[in-house]
Amino acid sequence: EADRYVFNSEPNIGIRVNRNTPDQLINKVLKSLVVNEGGKYPIFNDEAIVTALMRDGIGANDANNYCIVGCVEPTPSGNCMGITNACYFNVAKCLELALNDGRCLLTNEQMGVKTGDISTFVKFEDVIEAFNTQLNYFVNLMIAAMNTITKVIALHTPHIYCSLLLDDCLERGLDSVCGGAKYDYIGVQGVGCIDAADSLTAIRKLVFQDNAISLPDLLSALRDNFKQSELMRQQLLTQAPKYGNNIDSADEMARYVAEQYCVAVRKGKDFRGANYRAGLYCLSSNTPIGKQTGALPSGRLAGTPLEDGGVSPKHGMDINGPTAAMISLSKINHALASNGTNYNQKYLPSLFASEKNRLLLVKMIRTFFEMGAFQIQFNMLSPETLHEAQINPENHRSLVVRVAGYSAFFVELDKDIQDEIISRTKLDIRG
Repeated sequence: EADRYVFNSEPNIGIRVNRNTPDQLINKVLKSLVVNEGGKYPIFNDEAIVTALMRDGIGANDANNYCIVGCVEPTPSGNCMGITNACYFNVAKCLELALNDGRCLLTNEQMGVKTGDISTFVKFEDVIEAFNTQLNYFVNLMIAAMNTITKVIALHTPHIYCSLLLDDCLERGLDSVCGGAKYDYIGVQGVGCIDAADSLTAIRKLVFQDNAISLPDLLSALRDNFKQSELMRQQLLTQAPKYGNNIDSADEMARYVAEQYCVAVRKGKDFRGANYRAGLYCLSSNTPIGKQTGALPSGRLAGTPLEDGGVSPKHGMDINGPTAAMISLSKINHALASNGTNYNQKYLPSLFASEKNRLLLVKMIRTFFEMGAFQIQFNMLSPETLHEAQINPENHRSLVVRVAGYSAFFVELDKDIQDEIISRTKLDIRG
């Protein structure tokens, strides 16, 4: 109630929900979003998260006492050096490199390992093998880089005050960055998994099943950013199934890509013995990371934002409604991404002005969580309000939006991020 009347971008209040949580609590959360027209209050699934934390070696009491660090990262409270937001990893770039023998489409620089000229690929499994090779190569580089960073921090920047507040550091006589805390982890986020998955689905369908496009012609179009191949781009956009519509072929590819990233990450350890935990979220990094990513076989143009949440469908591609999108998300193995997942949904505030409709959304959330999802969050916004706020920011300084794992005043965001949020809303309404 207090936060409803203030409705500031901070504090970042997370709502933990389990099967015993009253519906009226969730209803109040949704009502606050409708009344204030904005985005806050990420909602988390206790049952799924606690189970995943225990699989990570966290005791039952500590797992049940988890808190959300930063945005969406579930972590034991008061006894963990989680380093939860250590790195963002561009999964979509790995596919780009796999299709171009390890070369960047934007610069032609040899960035990855040589995985072969795609004109020699005769089956879809050749593409998958090249993608996995690039993915594992760069995950290993990321882990090596992070291990160097954590060791340098331990040697030169002890966290003395933090160590006083974390269990076991004093007893062990070790600083928290040296392994003094009861639990140690490093969380690294996969960005662009859905872009990679939709691209692989398109290649499988249009190249290898339908024989509608050849791999060399596809690569030529990607190198040219589809400037001479708009018809092909429309084929890729419209004739291949997309994740988020409860279509098994697309959803299972998303599950596969996410699992490949998470499994590769979870093999890592640092000098403290800290395990790596994968997350599937991006905050607002999908926009700058998208600028570093070439065109993709999903039909995405070079330099444009990647999908806006670690497990959210691509902008405007979830055209079968919110329940179909939720079912698609439930097919991803969230338990492997124990550093957190992020799913954004967008609605017009008028849709949930009535309590009856809000309680229907409460039931949707509960069903979604029963299927194993970790998290969901909402923007209750109209595109007209966002456009007006962009044109006349002085009249909308209190407009709070959910960007990704965090909330912010809309008028204080960079224009590229504002445009990306507006594009989500417009496309969602069209769908």
